[in-house]
Amino acid sequence: MIQNVSKTWRTALEWILIVTCGFGTLFIWTATADPINLPKFVVLSLGSSILAGLLFIGLAQNIRSFIRFPIPVLILIPFIIVLFISSMASDYRYMSFFGIYQRNDGFLSSLAFAILFIVGAAVFRISSAEKILAGLAVVGAIEAIYGLAQHFGADLIGWVNPYNTVIGTLGNPDFMAAVLGIAGVALLWFVIDGQSRLWIRVGSALGLIAALLVIVFSQARQGLLNFAFGAVLLVITWIYQRSRRLAQGAGVVTLLCVVAGIFGMLQVGPLSRFLYKPSISFRGDYWRAGIAIFKSHPLLGVGPGRFGAYFREYRDAKQVLRFGPNVITDAAHNVVIHVAATGGIFALLFYLLLIGTIFWFGVRALRSASARRQMIVAAVFGAWIAYQIQSFISIDNLGIAVWGWALGGVLVGLAQPEFVERFVVKSRKRARAVADNGQKRLQAIGISLALLFAIVSLILTGPMFGADVAMKSVLSLRPASNSAADLNALKTEIMRAPNIRPNEPHYEVTAAQLLLQVGLIQDGRTLLQKDLRMDPRDFGAWFYLALSDETANKRVDAVSARQQMAVLDPYNAPSLLELGRDLKAAGDLAGARAIVARINSFAPNTPEAKSAQTELGG
Repeated sequence: MIQNVSKTWRTALEWILIVTCGFGTLFIWTATADPINLPKFVVLSLGSSILAGLLFIGLAQNIRSFIRFPIPVLILIPFIIVLFISSMASDYRYMSFFGIYQRNDGFLSSLAFAILFIVGAAVFRISSAEKILAGLAVVGAIEAIYGLAQHFGADLIGWVNPYNTVIGTLGNPDFMAAVLGIAGVALLWFVIDGQSRLWIRVGSALGLIAALLVIVFSQARQGLLNFAFGAVLLVITWIYQRSRRLAQGAGVVTLLCVVAGIFGMLQVGPLSRFLYKPSISFRGDYWRAGIAIFKSHPLLGVGPGRFGAYFREYRDAKQVLRFGPNVITDAAHNVVIHVAATGGIFALLFYLLLIGTIFWFGVRALRSASARRQMIVAAVFGAWIAYQIQSFISIDNLGIAVWGWALGGVLVGLAQPEFVERFVVKSRKRARAVADNGQKRLQAIGISLALLFAIVSLILTGPMFGADVAMKSVLSLRPASNSAADLNALKTEIMRAPNIRPNEPHYEVTAAQLLLQVGLIQDGRTLLQKDLRMDPRDFGAWFYLALSDETANKRVDAVSARQQMAVLDPYNAPSLLELGRDLKAAGDLAGARAIVARINSFAPNTPEAKSAQTELGG
């Protein structure tokens, strides 16, 4: 792939990919209502768009040898096509393309990841792979320093944070620990690399210690698990180069530790007290719901970004009774299950094939290299494995997944032959001039495409960014008085974000909630009804619609909204109780009594069951 593209052009692609990954993890913007994910989505969209344009040069020069593309790239293409078809078939295309608010996990993100993957496979070789390890190590060191500042109360940003204080630039301790675990493998590589300068090795050692400390402070054990899996490959490779027998023994010990660790996470064995966390039970609940969604929508899934819209309907009573009806999720917390639920059987098969072939290419690259080059492969391979381990128990958060996909592509590139720079002496100046003009023409087209794609990216994401800034500015606003003029002025401000296109449904529900709070009931209800016409599965919109009627003592009018909520969330006992009260107010005593039986069928010993029995009768 891209064998004839100039070294300068390849270097440009390499650094643009690394910068995109780095800022895809680090970039935040506190002026937006979502300071974490939306800024990263903008970076990812812009960076991948530029890379796609510049990649044209390589593709144009190698179009006749397209079939020589590595197998993982050829598998990736139908995977993306299937996700596109699934997005088009989704019941809410906006959500499937852009993803849910504060996740941005839709088709466009998957397309951007695919571009990073292809670029990584196309331009990185063992001779240049140290660059991406350096980029990953720098990001890890920055996150570790920031995490220490957060832990010791020196964070300059006043986050609204319901979690542990150590959230880095990812917004969640689990995500922070995952990134540090992946980056820790790169830091470890620079620590043990004998050819790195002393100050680099010492700095990397300090960075690694800081990263591991921050993981401990985050109380997210998955970061240590990710790092351990990636680091083991690197360490065993280092041992193997000195003693095969010792490396084999280390491999056996590692396997036993892995088995014991898995049992410990499942509350079996002596390691359970160290490895088990209640959040593992959460993940089991999420996995069962994801599998149920997949079974119900096997062909194309429910569409990227739509997991959360279906979770309430397909979760089981066990999850609700264990943690309450308000503990929900918009991701399966297992990337394989999530792909199956949102993309269907073909997306699942292509994804599994992709992961399997990447792994095989990694093994092939590791076996074909030796000495320091083999250690470089082991470092990239280990960091990719660390990402895969976290993807088994977590989600494709943008700041993490950007490295997983890029490293996967680089790993495929490491199994390819090195580039051969060809210097051909032309006997005729005219022939040389024709070749130079052709190269310049391709470069001009590539730069033009990069600019065009970047402009398209900004056209798509710029309004989203502006709307999020507008939404943050109104979240704390209140009318100066209850006069019509002040209320109308507040309404104008509240409606700024929902009126910006493309229309983000989260803004409509949030704006409607604000309008209801200040007494603009009809305006709020109109906005909720507009949202529900676009997405009838928006549980929050149905909730506020019903609540507005019930607060106004119009329980009869709330019946239809509560009935729809009962379909979307069949094990929500508090909501069912309210439905029973609404039915009783409407004179439907038989319907109210049926609600009592329904609650008793899955939650007989709850306060809601007792209230239903008392208020609605048996």
